[in-house]
Amino acid sequence: MKKRNIFLLFFIILLIYACTGSSSRQNKKDPSGNADNNKIENIKYENYCNGRFGFCIDYPANTLFPQGESANGDGQVFMSKNAETILSVYRDYRDNLNPKESYDISQAFDEDTWTDASNESKRVVTYKHLGKDYYVVSGYNDGKIFYQKTILTKDGLATALIEYSETEKDFYDKVAEQIFKTFKWHEHGWIQA
Repeated sequence: MKKRNIFLLFFIILLIYACTGSSSRQNKKDPSGNADNNKIENIKYENYCNGRFGFCIDYPANTLFPQGESANGDGQVFMSKNAETILSVYRDYRDNLNPKESYDISQAFDEDTWTDASNESKRVVTYKHLGKDYYVVSGYNDGKIFYQKTILTKDGLATALIEYSETEKDFYDKVAEQIFKTFKWHEHGWIQA
């Protein structure tokens, strides 16, 4: 009888361990905590338009959450629940640092694709493309995947940048494709400050 009770107790402990172990394995697969939302078919995109500079982008509203526009109205940050994935969309002022010098999109492209192996930067560019009025750059930055698109607007440069962990690569690669297809400047969205 004692052996039977010990066996039963051992079986119950093993069952409890197996049940809790499977939930921790699920959390390892989905570190963002968005198990239901991290399915491409469940993504609901909303549009963010910057009223000051007129650039717009779609973002996954049930996965990345707006953190509030900056105080001067030049952009917005969107974060996942665990703050591991960050999408930043902003007016990029590099072209405005020295108004006496001309600055074009190719200069910004050169700055963003150049890597100095002698410094402490952990940015590795794996893809780059320069278009007429935009460019894209992607790769790894400090252990995270990044994808950046910079566009030329009436007022200068605007940049959208997403960074996410490699564990979420399959999901966010597809999300990033949708996000960056929609990142554009809209003249009618621009409101004079």
